[in-house]
Amino acid sequence: MSEHRLLMIPGPIELEPSVLAAMSAPSTSHVDPDFVPVFGRALSALRSVMLAPSAQPYVLAGSGTLAMEVACASLIERGDRALVVDTGYFSARMAAIGDVDELNSALGLAVVALGESEFTADLVRVQNDLFDLGADIATPGEDFTPSEMVLRIVPSQVTWLEERIDAVNDSLPPLTSFILPGGSPAAAAVHLARAIARRAERTLVAASHEGSINPQARIYVNRLSDFLFVLARRINNGNDPLWVPGASR
Repeated sequence: MSEHRLLMIPGPIELEPSVLAAMSAPSTSHVDPDFVPVFGRALSALRSVMLAPSAQPYVLAGSGTLAMEVACASLIERGDRALVVDTGYFSARMAAIGDVDELNSALGLAVVALGESEFTADLVRVQNDLFDLGADIATPGEDFTPSEMVLRIVPSQVTWLEERIDAVNDSLPPLTSFILPGGSPAAAAVHLARAIARRAERTLVAASHEGSINPQARIYVNRLSDFLFVLARRINNGNDPLWVPGASR
């Protein structure tokens, strides 16, 4: 029979069988009737933990937003003036990462719509670059030099985009009007990705106002939207649906 040893460190720790059983059970929402007995047992356990058997503990069953609202309601009276500090640093950076991820997913749809095309490899390369870009944005700092442990967008990635813009654009007829996003399914998918790239650029600019962002990352997204615009036109072979000002008046 093996010796049972008790591990007594901050973590990991051994769990009671009842805890393991509870962890393996389906989650119960705090608005579910089945939550009521669980909540009651938790209150009883809290009295023991707090060494206050006659006390009435209160547990907030809700999100962090609820906790913030209760704290404000406890501290501030109606009519009081309050100063709320919102740096936005976390949200702006995370919004940029999310937009880049959404852009990559939209490019995946464009790749599928293109199928076997001379431009498919270009979009797959951009998808890979966008993972580099997401890692770049997610790594704050003032030094944007890439290393084995830190991915950064570098000038050569921007240069490749600029060269592809020129190469694709050379075969297109001059624009005589604004074009409507659409045409073929593949071109429409690329236009959608272009619009998301423009949003990603805006969120990157917002993030750069609140923290350091690699300048090459911003330039890359800016050039990418240009590349996707000319690429969508090339996929349509220049036969783009054109905007007719006031056509429905």
